[in-house]
Amino acid sequence: MIQIITCDDSKELLAIVKQEIDKIIPDQKEIETYYFSSYNSEFWQLVNYNNVNEEVQPSITRIYILDIVVQNDSGIDVAREIRSRDTQAYILFLSAHEQEYKDIIFASTIRYYAFVSKDNVSLLEGHLKNIMKEIRKSRKHTLAYWEQGQLYVVVLEDLLYVTTDKANKKTLFVSANDSYPYREPLKKVKKILPPQFVKTHRAYIVNLDHVVPPFSFQKKTITFDNGETIKGISSMLRRDEVEKLLKKK
Repeated sequence: MIQIITCDDSKELLAIVKQEIDKIIPDQKEIETYYFSSYNSEFWQLVNYNNVNEEVQPSITRIYILDIVVQNDSGIDVAREIRSRDTQAYILFLSAHEQEYKDIIFASTIRYYAFVSKDNVSLLEGHLKNIMKEIRKSRKHTLAYWEQGQLYVVVLEDLLYVTTDKANKKTLFVSANDSYPYREPLKKVKKILPPQFVKTHRAYIVNLDHVVPPFSFQKKTITFDNGETIKGISSMLRRDEVEKLLKKK
């Protein structure tokens, strides 16, 4: 589970932040979002601050987007308290006075991920995408199975794509260095894959974390970070549909 917790005393800015967050999470099922206009008791209850015996659940990764000044409260002090209880949390700061507070935060012991100016909140989308990618990398999904008497252990995040092996009537997991046969059809395989895998063709499911731009709509090709190119774009898809599919979450 990933929780994105935002606090800012401006309703207008909260709405803008929500728009940026919504850009990256429409298809993310394991993400919860919370919005606060003050560092109130409900906020602290969520971060498990009120109960000193309650630790942050290790299965939950939290991303905090904190306004530095909220009424009479300091977002910097809030971040210190959060960091003392959750060493793995991602903390991003929001402020209209970037340089003034950036120097203070930089000199502090708070490990923060980014500082975002309120004048350029659109940068938040890029930071959140990078954080999501880091989280996915830290949460490796493995699939272990037997196929024709051989044990395969596949790290799903390492796969470039999954395709149909028509000749052998099997599914094929393909990484940069190897390929692995699997007995289940592509339709069932899609259900066990992490959210960065998208189906672009009836015979291909690609891993967005390994796709590099640009794709060729005319040639129907997709290129991966190891240099391999596949003809993996369905002729049934419009260009805008392909662009939406291949946009990294």
